[in-house]
Amino acid sequence: MKVAVIGAGIAGLATARELGLRGVSAVVFERDGFPGGRVATEAIDGYVFDTGAHSVVPHGSELTDVILNELDAANLMRIETPVFFHEHLRVTPADSRRNGHPRYTYRPGLAELPRLLALDLDVRFDASVTEVGRADIQFLVHGETFDAVVTTVPVPQASVLLWGLAAHKAIAQSRYRSCLSVLLGFEVEPPTTRYHALVTEEESHPLQWLGLETVKAPGRSPTGTTALVAQLNPSFSRTAWDWDDARIIAEVTGFVSTLYGSAWTLPTVSRVKRWKYSQPEAIVLFDSVNHRNERLIVAGDGVAGGRIEYAFASGLRAARLLTDEL
Repeated sequence: MKVAVIGAGIAGLATARELGLRGVSAVVFERDGFPGGRVATEAIDGYVFDTGAHSVVPHGSELTDVILNELDAANLMRIETPVFFHEHLRVTPADSRRNGHPRYTYRPGLAELPRLLALDLDVRFDASVTEVGRADIQFLVHGETFDAVVTTVPVPQASVLLWGLAAHKAIAQSRYRSCLSVLLGFEVEPPTTRYHALVTEEESHPLQWLGLETVKAPGRSPTGTTALVAQLNPSFSRTAWDWDDARIIAEVTGFVSTLYGSAWTLPTVSRVKRWKYSQPEAIVLFDSVNHRNERLIVAGDGVAGGRIEYAFASGLRAARLLTDEL
């Protein structure tokens, strides 16, 4: 069997990796020049930012054993400082439910995880898949024939591919939220080492998440400086989506300076990252979409949930569904 995996996010890499362990050939097609999807890291003038997912909290899932025992753990680190809450920019400690499980990152950035997962896999970068064709009982992707296809891209993108194949799967109820992620570097010492991030209830304030990258992991910014990642809640992200970057950055630095003081008004570096399909706000269940004896499988967070370990698990399930009957 030869399988095409569309998307080199965590779900796609998990699918291809598990297929390889089961002796099945897999080719991963990725539109970007790097793996990971929304598990992404950017570096700007010595400041390092995790722009999408912030950390891995595997909750004892199969991903736990993979990152601790199977992948190179030289740069893996447990985040020792907790997540705190803010209520209208007033900071309070979070309860144990938020901080009760080990939380991990990698020193160079969280994108190290998909890089490690992609090692030894056949990943075709800069290979956007806009359609999947048929060749008798096989599938055609980028001119190659495959016995099966696993789509792991966000469901709205997967729907286009399924429509082109006249494939009917009950995925219409899977919906995504958008997110503005704002990267800020300041020539100021970190404001605190008591926590590495602030979070608030989804719609209670536009600043849904503020990550202190410099506190989270060593080496994320030059000495005496601070790297921050601010992520805005869904309603504010929708409102501000088409604003110019300068306006968005000014809005966010206003929140940051309210928290920490006037020294935090003018960042040294700044960038806005727009995640159109940030996280699913409604999913369809993997088992309701995928069935035995099918050769077209939908995996990813749209059928699993918006956490790294859920996406990884959906990739494992896709691989096992295709191979358990061989």
